[in-house]
Amino acid sequence: MGRVGAIGTSNGLGSSGQLSLQQQAYSSLSQGLESVLNSIKTNNINKNVKAMKSEYPLTKGGFFGKPGKSDRVRVITADNPVKEATNFFDKISKGGRIRHEGNAKIAVLADNSIITFRVSTKTSRTGKSPAVDINIKKSKVDPNIKGQKIHFERKD
Repeated sequence: MGRVGAIGTSNGLGSSGQLSLQQQAYSSLSQGLESVLNSIKTNNINKNVKAMKSEYPLTKGGFFGKPGKSDRVRVITADNPVKEATNFFDKISKGGRIRHEGNAKIAVLADNSIITFRVSTKTSRTGKSPAVDINIKKSKVDPNIKGQKIHFERKD
């Protein structure tokens, strides 16, 4: 049967029918790289915004919600502002690397867009509403949206 037959067949299976350690490592590495590439291809600010446009429409100027106190502040009203802000954050930060800093949850997307979620802010109209900040200054793509802070406030 020759030397190859003594170690295993040419299809990479050993005598016990298992893949060699080298092939297992290659397969694992290949799957990991494929996952990273899929993340880069599918999770950037533009693709996340496009996926959520039916629920959170974007203005022609690249903003969510209605104008707030200043140019870069927007307002979205909801029956349950915390739930709405959490849903918004989860969708716009999909695929991002999440970390926690104090009372903030921060997601960094593959394109370097930074999304920050705070359950309670002092700068809102009510003085305690949740907010999501969208920072695109370091984004590696040409974002379809503008950098902005969105306050989620209770419907009157």
